[in-house]
Amino acid sequence: MDVNRLQLQSSSSATPGDLGFKLVGESVEQPGKLARVWLRRKRGGDRHVWQRYLEPTAQSDEWEVRLHLKRGTGAMTLTPCTLETLEGLTETYAFPKSPEGRDSLAQTQVNDALFKAVRDWALAVTEA
Repeated sequence: MDVNRLQLQSSSSATPGDLGFKLVGESVEQPGKLARVWLRRKRGGDRHVWQRYLEPTAQSDEWEVRLHLKRGTGAMTLTPCTLETLEGLTETYAFPKSPEGRDSLAQTQVNDALFKAVRDWALAVTEA
């Protein structure tokens, strides 16, 4: 079974990735142990969905990011996330190379520092 490890979150088929994306990597040493990076657009004026920002603080009123790691119990646990954390993931997790949707993600134009930082990292780790 082929698993889609890059999922674009889209408001329509004409705008792939405009609501963010999820990227899943698998541990190099422990197959089945996963890391999920999820970048998504905030929705709703008074709704405070997440309050996590990457360091250096690229605070965004429109975007949020989370890192979940699969633990021995099988649960995905929320983990503090910085740009250095994302870079460190590449040492212990393998991310898919040229997954479906990567080209669409590369073409997604959003003028937001947080979105750009996480998207650029995702494009770098999925480059063939």
